[in-house]
Amino acid sequence: MNSAAVGRTRQRLARVRRWEQTQRSPGPGQPVALDPRVVKPLGLAWRGAALVAGTLEWLVDASSTLIGSLIEALDSTVGWLAGLAAAVIELVFSIPYLGRGLGLVWRLGLTLAWAFLRLPLGLLALFGVLPEMRLRLVVLAAPGVDQAKQIEAIQLADRILRREANLRLVPVGPFQFDYPLAAPGPAPAGWHRGWLPDQALDHVGCALAALREDLGVWGGRVERLTIRAHLRGAFRRVSGWGAPLTVVTVGRVDEGRLAGCSMGPLLDYVTLAAEHPVCLLHELCHACNLLHTDLPRNVMTPTCGGVHLTRWQVALMRLSRHLTCW
Repeated sequence: MNSAAVGRTRQRLARVRRWEQTQRSPGPGQPVALDPRVVKPLGLAWRGAALVAGTLEWLVDASSTLIGSLIEALDSTVGWLAGLAAAVIELVFSIPYLGRGLGLVWRLGLTLAWAFLRLPLGLLALFGVLPEMRLRLVVLAAPGVDQAKQIEAIQLADRILRREANLRLVPVGPFQFDYPLAAPGPAPAGWHRGWLPDQALDHVGCALAALREDLGVWGGRVERLTIRAHLRGAFRRVSGWGAPLTVVTVGRVDEGRLAGCSMGPLLDYVTLAAEHPVCLLHELCHACNLLHTDLPRNVMTPTCGGVHLTRWQVALMRLSRHLTCW
C-alpha cells in the first residue's frame, strides 16, 4: 500500500504522543499540565479521531484508484468522442466578445455548482482529512522558453502541494495511472503539450487589462490552442469535472511588472512570465480559489516563493472545479 493516508495517520498519532509527554512533564515556559484523569481520555479521543481520519482518507484513495483507473482507461480510449463534442462548444466560447462572454458566465456557474457539490471535501479538510486529489495541467510554452526551468518549477509546485494539501499535479495525456493505491505509472514524456506561435510571446496584461484581453482575440487564441493541445480535455473543461488548467508562458506580464497573472476560477488558464517560472505555484493556487495573504512564507503572499498553506486555504482549494479525485 503506497497511500499517503498511512503516513499522515502515523504523523497524527505521533503528535498525540508528543502532547501526552508534554502534559506528563511540561517544560519551562509551557502551559500548566492538565489533570492526568483528563489527559488519558483526551489522548484516546484524539487517537480515535486520527484513526477515523486515516480510514476515511484511505477509503477515498481506494475508490480513486479503482474507479479512477476505469475512468482513465475510458478517457484515454473513447474519451476523444466526448471531447470532440465539447470542443464544438469551446470553439463557440473562443469567438471574441460574445463567445468569450458566454464562456465567462458558463465558467462562473460551473465554479459555484462544483463548490457546492464539494462542500463535504472542504469541511473534511478543515478537520485535517485530506484524501488525495489531482490537478491536470496543459503547458503551452512560447519559443525560446527554458523548458528545464519550467519543469523544475512544476516539480517544485508538485512537491509543495503534495506536502501541504495532498494534491498532485498530473500532465495531461493518455493512461496516467498514478493513483494513490495503484502501482506507479510510466514517467511522463514531458509536460509541454504545445508551442505558442511567435506572436504569442508578446506581453499580456493583468487584472482588468487581462479581462479585456481575454474577452477579445487573445482569449480566443488561448482557447483554440488548448483544444489543439488536449482535445480530450474539452469535456472536462466544459463540464467542470476536474477541468485541466492551461499554463501559458509569455514574454512579459503587465509590461514586466508582474511575474504572472490569473483571473482566479473564472478562466481555465493562467499566464506566466518566462523569466519567473517559480511563480507557477502561486498562479495555480489563484485559479483554485485562493486570494493574496500577508502571512509570512505562505504560498499566496504577493511575492512568489512561499511554501506553506493554511488549513482554510486547503479547504477552499478542494472546492475548485479544477481538482478531482479521478
